[in-house]
Amino acid sequence: MGKPSEMSDEIFECTAAWHDTYSDTMVIKCSDGRFAEPTDEFLRSIGVTHPDRFYLPGGPASMVKESASQELDLQKLAFLVEGHATKRIIALAHRGCGYYHTKYPRHKETERQQKQFEDLREFKQQADLRAPGVRVELYYIEKQQDNVTVLRIS
Repeated sequence: MGKPSEMSDEIFECTAAWHDTYSDTMVIKCSDGRFAEPTDEFLRSIGVTHPDRFYLPGGPASMVKESASQELDLQKLAFLVEGHATKRIIALAHRGCGYYHTKYPRHKETERQQKQFEDLREFKQQADLRAPGVRVELYYIEKQQDNVTVLRIS
């Protein structure tokens, strides 16, 4: 079978493991790449090795009442949960999020952080409605001095 004309020559061969099955865990977080490696390290520490990833500006904040894309993003969430038989959602927010700085420019950092906690809890309520039976865990990740810490939000 020939290669379609739109394809160029192979440029890279991956050595990473391929998984034939979907993960039962989905991670929803902001697309901010500064937290990518610390997030992956945290996920491995709680036994999550190849989750489905739903990354977008503000992460779970896009699925709360004040977001213009709430309904569309919740539909995407429901589609993925059903299609991949998701059993667990890990939702993360992070300190210094540009989404919150843009949305709340006059707020102090502590006020933005409080809003993030509120939005995480509201996201959980929305996820519980759209994906009953799926366990939803909430976390907040932040840089402190020379390391990154993750806090569980109740």
